[in-house]
Amino acid sequence: MVSPIDEDYKLTKLIKQRKAAINAEFKPMADWIDGTYGVRTMNMIYGSIGNDLRPRLNIIFETDTDCDLFRIPSDLENTKQHEIASKFKQFVHDKALLAYNVSGLFIIFSSFEEVSKIEAYWSVSKDDLDKLRLELNIGDIWVIHRNMFVPPSVFFYTAAQLSEYSKIEIKNAITKKCFEMIKKYDEFNYFKIEQFDVEFDSKENFENYYKGNWFNYDRR
Repeated sequence: MVSPIDEDYKLTKLIKQRKAAINAEFKPMADWIDGTYGVRTMNMIYGSIGNDLRPRLNIIFETDTDCDLFRIPSDLENTKQHEIASKFKQFVHDKALLAYNVSGLFIIFSSFEEVSKIEAYWSVSKDDLDKLRLELNIGDIWVIHRNMFVPPSVFFYTAAQLSEYSKIEIKNAITKKCFEMIKKYDEFNYFKIEQFDVEFDSKENFENYYKGNWFNYDRR
C-alpha cells in the first residue's frame, strides 16, 4: 500500500470513515496484534503476490509510529513478521478458515497515515499553488513545485536569495502558508505544523545540479 489508488488503501479509508469494518474473521487476529505489540491495527487484507500466487497478508496500522515498529528495511524477514505469520497460520487452522492458503505466507506492514498524507499532496492543484504564491507576495520566488510524496518545494531565483529567505523567521512564515494549503486536504487531521518541513531551493541550483529537469529533481 504505497499510494491512494491502491485498493487496500481505499478499503481501509472506508473503515476510517466509519462506512465499513475490518473483516470479522480477522478481528480476533487484529486484537491479538494490538494486545501483543501495543499498537492499533486498522485493517488486515489477505491477497496474493507474484505469478505463483504466494499468499500475502497486509497488516495496516493507523499511524506511522505504529507501522515503524514493524518495518525494518535492512531485515525484511524480521522477528515480528515470523511471529505474526506463525500466529496467523495457527489462527487459520484453529478456526478452520479453509479459504486462506498460508503456505509460504508473506507478511507486509502499511501505514494508513502515510498514504492519507500522500493523498493530500496529490490533491493540491495548480490553482492552489498560484493562490499560495499570490498570498506570499514574494517577487523573488521563481516557482512553487508540487511534490507527490512530500510537502511542496519553494524555489527562489538565485542561491543568494535562497540563503536570505532560509533565515528561520522567514522560512517559518512561508512554511506556515504552505501548511495551511495542504491542511485543507487533510481529511483525518494527520498533519502537524511542528512536523511539517518545506524545502527551499533555487532556480540556479536546479539548473546546475538537475539540468533544469523536474524528473531528475523529483527522483532524488
